[in-house]
Amino acid sequence: MILQQGTLLCFGTQELGILSPFPQILEIGDTRISLSRLVIIFLSVAICITLYLMMYKTSFGKLLRAVSYDPEAVTLQGVNTFWIFVACFALGSGLAGLAGSIIAPLFSITPSMGQNIIFITFLVLLVGGIGSYRGTIAGGLLIGLLLSFGFQFLGSAAELIVFMLVIVILIFRPGGLLGEAAE
Repeated sequence: MILQQGTLLCFGTQELGILSPFPQILEIGDTRISLSRLVIIFLSVAICITLYLMMYKTSFGKLLRAVSYDPEAVTLQGVNTFWIFVACFALGSGLAGLAGSIIAPLFSITPSMGQNIIFITFLVLLVGGIGSYRGTIAGGLLIGLLLSFGFQFLGSAAELIVFMLVIVILIFRPGGLLGEAAE
C-alpha cells in the first residue's frame, strides 16, 4: 500500500499501456485468438513446469520445502535458514515481476492494477490448498475456467459462482482440494 500510494504521488493517476509484441490474431476454424494470449498461455505452462522441476528435482528446492516445513530442524542440520528465506523471497518477487511483465500488454497499467489479481490469487490458494503446488495449479485452472465461461454465459454473476465454489470447497474440504487442513 505504501508503494502504491508513493507511485500515485510520483506518477499520478493516468493509466498507461504497453503495446503487445505479438499483435497478430490467429484464426483456427471459427475460433479467433490473439497471439499474445496464446504466448502467455505457453509461457505460463513453461514457468509452472520449470518451477515444479526446481522445487522437486533440485537440492535447492528440497531445502526450500524443508525450511518451510520445519525451519528449526533444518537449522540443526547446519543450514543457514536466513539465506533460504531471502532466496525464497527473491524467487517470489522475481516470479511476481515476471507475471506482471507478461500480462502488462493485456491490461492498462495503474498503481492499483494488482488489487483484483491479488484477491483472485488468494481465492485460488484457498481452493487449491495453501502449501500445495499441484493444488494451486488445479485451483487456478478451476477458477480461471469458471470465470472465463461464467463471464461468457452469465456475465458478472460469474464472480458470485466463484465465491459459492470457494465456500462449498471450504465447508467440505477445509484444507482446499489438495491441501491439508490446519490443526
